[in-house]
Amino acid sequence: IYFNVYELSRKLLLSSDDKYNPVVHFVAGGGAGIIAAGITNPLDVAKTRLQTQGEMVTLYNTALIHNVEVVNSPHYRGMLRTLKLIIKEEGAKGLTRGIFPRMMFHCFSASILWTTYEYFKFILGAKDIKQP
Repeated sequence: IYFNVYELSRKLLLSSDDKYNPVVHFVAGGGAGIIAAGITNPLDVAKTRLQTQGEMVTLYNTALIHNVEVVNSPHYRGMLRTLKLIIKEEGAKGLTRGIFPRMMFHCFSASILWTTYEYFKFILGAKDIKQP
């Protein structure tokens, strides 16, 4: 998603006579970062939920090893089950938690990354690979 959006945006924004235009790379990188972050946010929410229940999982596994009766088992197990449980408990809105800060972070980091990458590519004289 990320690379495809960047390349498409760059080609649409860059005129054929431009060799290096930092504004184009900044805008194309930012757009790619925003779109990729927005699309993958539900997976990031589920990953975060799985990671933040770590102590509960450790206690649960320890109890199982020592044959101790378990009162609370881990709430989330596996990516798909976690996604389904979030939708069941919070609705589809639960999958969009933190989407704005995540999109802004990836917008600026991707803008800086692509502008820097393209600058050094230009300075070092790399040629664009033409595809048939």
